[in-house]
Amino acid sequence: IVDDIPKNLQVLSSILNTENYQISFASNGSQAIDVAKSSMPDLILLDIMMPEMDGYEACRILKSDKETSHIPIIFLTGKAETEDVVRGLKLGAVDYVTKPFNSSELLTRVKTQLELKHSRDALIEFNDELLKTQSDLKSAIATKDKFFSIVAHDLRVPFTGFLGLSELLRDRYDDMSGEDIERISSNMNKAAKSLFSFLENLLEWSRSQMGHLEYNPHKLDLFETAQRTISIFESAAKEKELVLHNLIERNTFAVADNNMLNTVVRNLVSNALKFSNKGDKIELSVSEIDGNFIQFQVQDYGVGMDRDAQKKVFMIEEKYSRPGTANEKGTGLGLILCKDLVEKHGGELKVDSTPGKGTCFMFTMPTE
Repeated sequence: IVDDIPKNLQVLSSILNTENYQISFASNGSQAIDVAKSSMPDLILLDIMMPEMDGYEACRILKSDKETSHIPIIFLTGKAETEDVVRGLKLGAVDYVTKPFNSSELLTRVKTQLELKHSRDALIEFNDELLKTQSDLKSAIATKDKFFSIVAHDLRVPFTGFLGLSELLRDRYDDMSGEDIERISSNMNKAAKSLFSFLENLLEWSRSQMGHLEYNPHKLDLFETAQRTISIFESAAKEKELVLHNLIERNTFAVADNNMLNTVVRNLVSNALKFSNKGDKIELSVSEIDGNFIQFQVQDYGVGMDRDAQKKVFMIEEKYSRPGTANEKGTGLGLILCKDLVEKHGGELKVDSTPGKGTCFMFTMPTE
């Protein structure tokens, strides 16, 4: 309630207290603006004729400020001339009450404006929720489209190659030398491993999206995790003449789900192998972030990528994949899966890369 006459404040307070409203007071326009900004009332009863700053000016300022513009204002006035009422409404007031006050009229008008205010607030909240739902729905549709794109195209291509090799072996086996059979068998084995890795990522990502992944964190030695991953890729690294270095000291611990951590490190090392050149090295290391997190790094010195590519590698809605240095195929799903798994631990997956100089993928894991 804003009025420069204490008696009016007392009368209005007595009337409104019958409805148990919580009331704040101001005795002039400037004070009203300060109180409104600090308490954000649901309704302002604003006297027009006041010294220093009248109600019209106070209303104009309140309505021009984004923080207070939504607060409804009822003018209190001894004037009932049409031009005064119209001026107040043009400034943004929602109603007016003339002095001397009629209790029933005042309470009815206050109740009406409060109900309208609460209805508007509810509508705004509902609209915000609707916009968020719409955004979530668009994201879900983009995710679904990406998923089916991967299944329909990226899964079909390697299967086609695998089938082609098996048919070649079946139809021309009798005409092949031992060397030919060995070469085709080797290529089929590579294709099968690639398909298995892809299907493994696809199933893990699907379970992650549906919330079906089991999460069982416990204390793990990152040295052993790195060493185990290196042993898996030892033959692939040898074939490309790459060297895998485990720079992590023994008894370097993180608290993580063993399967999830292995999946993340395996995918990052596989990615590093794919985009490294003959004779390059790949380094697995860690660094302390703070008392609660440790950072795991997979650094290669291969082809690298530009800033635009770095933004896309973790986005399911962006169709981003590129062949490796030996024309290895990929879908980009592995990095998206890694991001999901790292975030389930409360960590963060980042990339730092320079074209022609290499790439470092970094992710954090809790230590307790």
